[in-house]
Amino acid sequence: MAGLCGQRCVKVWVEEFNLTNKKFDDPAIDWGYTVTLNDGDPIAIMRRKDRDKYLAFQGVVTFAPEHLAIFQKLSPAQQQRLADRLAMQLAQRGMTFTFTLSQSSPGFAVSTRVPITPTLTEDEVMQKLDQVDDAMISGRVVIRQFLEDIAAVVKQP
Repeated sequence: MAGLCGQRCVKVWVEEFNLTNKKFDDPAIDWGYTVTLNDGDPIAIMRRKDRDKYLAFQGVVTFAPEHLAIFQKLSPAQQQRLADRLAMQLAQRGMTFTFTLSQSSPGFAVSTRVPITPTLTEDEVMQKLDQVDDAMISGRVVIRQFLEDIAAVVKQP
């Protein structure tokens, strides 16, 4: 993949936009940076070992404590309905998602990727960062509305 943009280009490009970035290591990746956008959302940009011809972008949204309490009380059917609604919303934005229900950071992750080609540009990388950020915001709204609607129904006499 000599001659193709990679780690160095990404670092230079995010720094040109005055975005903070921090290198991170993971056994599943060749390299990665956590880029913090101006709104404070961190998004990982990485080259995964199993998909080394792509740059992967991933943002993680943690449930607010009040939403986690409601989510944990949902039936499996309600959780699936929420997952379907979130999947539909994010698919319209070209994103995939997974719930991350670990005790340390329950929520969801959104991700997308772009091929690493000789014509990959700074503009494409910045657009992907913006798309992941928009998807995170949209996902937060879907989760909040769904869970607050459920909570309102439960509170009705």
